[in-house]
Amino acid sequence: MSDADIVNIVILGNDLTTAEQIQEIAGLPSTPSVTPCASLDDDDEDDGTSPGCCTVSPETAALLKAWAKANDKSIKNIFVFVQSKKADTSQALRSYPVAYFFYGRLCDPALWTGRLGFADEPKFVQGQVRGYEIKMWGDYKALVPASELEEEGRNVVVGKVYMVESEEVLEKLAAYETNNYGVRLCDITFADGRTVEGCVFAFQGDFGRLKTVEEYELEQEAFAELEEY
Repeated sequence: MSDADIVNIVILGNDLTTAEQIQEIAGLPSTPSVTPCASLDDDDEDDGTSPGCCTVSPETAALLKAWAKANDKSIKNIFVFVQSKKADTSQALRSYPVAYFFYGRLCDPALWTGRLGFADEPKFVQGQVRGYEIKMWGDYKALVPASELEEEGRNVVVGKVYMVESEEVLEKLAAYETNNYGVRLCDITFADGRTVEGCVFAFQGDFGRLKTVEEYELEQEAFAELEEY
């Protein structure tokens, strides 16, 4: 499947519980890989009881649905998304291991072992970068060059640092970030004062759609008040 393909995520459960079943039903030459389904927010498709998820083509998804209908079977869930292009990594350092600074959902270890399919939780340490600030792209944090003066303290972003050890790991992270972000070089300062050259996924999408954190929080408060009525 190419970067722009429509793909389907099959959440295993009910009468479809293994990747081997998917292979047999759809006549696939190999067994689809299974990754854990980690809940990221209240709108996530999985309820936490599934043994895992499989990414399949629309054709395979159609065969699974036809099988369920013909055999009076129940499939836990199949949902569709357009797989975005990966983040631009052309500026990434490639003398591994490389320090990467994270500031948003990638600071959650559950995302790594769930949605991204890593076997172990990442070993984070505290760190910060200067010359940037956080804005909001929908519900996602977006790191952008700071527009405020340094003495106002708004060009320092505190987050987590992780040592990326291979191109394979970088590719997984780039696929998650999508082409609305790109790898940029930055100086990362650790809690002990030590500074190293590293990388960060900075926002490179439509800046006109960004909100300040304050604007985003006020918007969320307004939505919450409306839901109370």
